[in-house]
Amino acid sequence: MCSVAYGNNDEITINRDYYCISDVRAGVHNDMMNQRVENEIAADIVEAAFRIHRTIGPGLLESAYQKMMVVELRHMGREVEVEVVVPVVWRGEMISPAFRIDLLVDGKVVVELKSVESISPLHISQVVTYLKLTNHALGLLINFNSELLKDGIKRVAHRMRPSDR
Repeated sequence: MCSVAYGNNDEITINRDYYCISDVRAGVHNDMMNQRVENEIAADIVEAAFRIHRTIGPGLLESAYQKMMVVELRHMGREVEVEVVVPVVWRGEMISPAFRIDLLVDGKVVVELKSVESISPLHISQVVTYLKLTNHALGLLINFNSELLKDGIKRVAHRMRPSDR
């Protein structure tokens, strides 16, 4: 239940199935704060990737870049989880591992690393699926096997419905 002051001390009650104006404003504010935090994390991730690529360049295995990213991000003060196993429940059955997130930074940004000739639409779809199944809003797809790293970075956003949060 949500109460809204209306006129001369009369009060109306709004059914909780609908959003109260104050709840909507608070939700928008929280979304904006979360986006700001996610953007700051993403900026650090991209900075770390550029440092590594500028120094090493393309040509290594994905696993080598992954280890360097972990070192670099932790050096920047970020919490990094590696190869996070994510199960999926299908028809009441736990399917585990359904997939592994390469890096999860500060518990908020999913990072999928590649060392391939080029990023395909399937790689982007993979990140979208990870975001949907983990209820995260932001992912980065980084292909270190690019001559120019800026061409190998894709930002993938998935906005959740309020009921998913």
